[in-house]
Amino acid sequence: MAATSSSSTNGDNTDRISRSSSSKKKQKVSRRRPDLPLEVTEKILCCISLLESARLATVCKSWASTVSARLTIPHIFLYTPRDDANSDRCGHIVSVALDGTIGAAARHPPLSATVRSRVRSEDTKGLQCIGATPSGRLAFKNWWSLRLPLVNPVTGAVSEDIRIRQQRRVVVVAGGRRDSFLSSKDDNKLVLNWQDGAGRRWTSQTLRTAPARQIDKIVSVASCNGCFYALHKNGDVWKIDDTVPGPLVIDETVPAVEGLIDDDDQHFVPRATYLTNGHLLESDGEVLFVRRLLIVSKEVACPFCNHSLFDSVNVGFEVYRLDAKDRRWDKVGKLAGDRALFVSPASSFAVRASEMVGCMSNCVYFIKKKRYCSLCEADEGNTWGVYSMEERKVLFEYVFTEPGSCSAAMWFVPSVV
Repeated sequence: MAATSSSSTNGDNTDRISRSSSSKKKQKVSRRRPDLPLEVTEKILCCISLLESARLATVCKSWASTVSARLTIPHIFLYTPRDDANSDRCGHIVSVALDGTIGAAARHPPLSATVRSRVRSEDTKGLQCIGATPSGRLAFKNWWSLRLPLVNPVTGAVSEDIRIRQQRRVVVVAGGRRDSFLSSKDDNKLVLNWQDGAGRRWTSQTLRTAPARQIDKIVSVASCNGCFYALHKNGDVWKIDDTVPGPLVIDETVPAVEGLIDDDDQHFVPRATYLTNGHLLESDGEVLFVRRLLIVSKEVACPFCNHSLFDSVNVGFEVYRLDAKDRRWDKVGKLAGDRALFVSPASSFAVRASEMVGCMSNCVYFIKKKRYCSLCEADEGNTWGVYSMEERKVLFEYVFTEPGSCSAAMWFVPSVV
């Protein structure tokens, strides 16, 4: 009986332990939450602003993949002074529908599409936003400052490990596979700066160049197949081959773009305006020159300064492809490789339209600064729009900032890295 009792007790204990273990397993199984369907995840994240969705990238793999896919779409960074005494953030990130459906409902994007960036005033105090890099960071610099912080407007991360020594002018390369920029020093020397593939170490090299080139007037730089192409304000295009061993030199065999401008067009703005607003960029392994076609509609008197401002209308764009072999610029009627171009001051690049939600191929997405005076700070705001190269017309153009304080707007591709 004792043996039977003992055996029964041990069996009951074993059963209880077994049932308890099974119950815990069931509880663990019940606590596991299945991943939401992809379409549900996308609907949830599309109702959340860009910054909020970036924070949710750590929830799970499916959320992270959806957030990453959403961040690859170009957005507008609008740099403005701090507008809230209770916040130290500067600038806003503007999300726009690339097919124009948001702008069709109202002249301005909805409030939910505009969020305050994480750029802090203490990180960029006294500096201007001079361009966006391929990694989604923004560069801030003034001609008198030796600081060049790179700030991620989505995460607020700041990288300031770049050595700047007496470099008064900096032009950021928006396209390419790595972050890079050209800068000019007080001794009229040109310096090429680039970051390694891991995004950890910066390298700089001074180019051998003549002292009378006015290299501080470079307006645009493009990176293509290991070479850098710099557009000068006078129309010259310089080539810097990074694949050749030894000291970097300027190759002047690239034809100038000045010859593309016809002086017989009396209704267009002056030649210098074309070159200043011109953009060099890389698209599908080719170097493109994009110029804006403007018509001066009327002359507007500026009440703040004793001068006038010309009000221009954007009537379209022209695109030219560099033929390095025959040393000429060929006019492009259709963009190759399902491409779309994004052009803006200090930031221009090409994307594959099929990989962007709502993006239209063979189109030029542009940002335009309306009437602006740097002396009296009269700013009429900014617009963005799309020009169709096939239809040869501006499909739509919307205002996204009202007249007010000075602001700078540019395209950039956000990143959470």
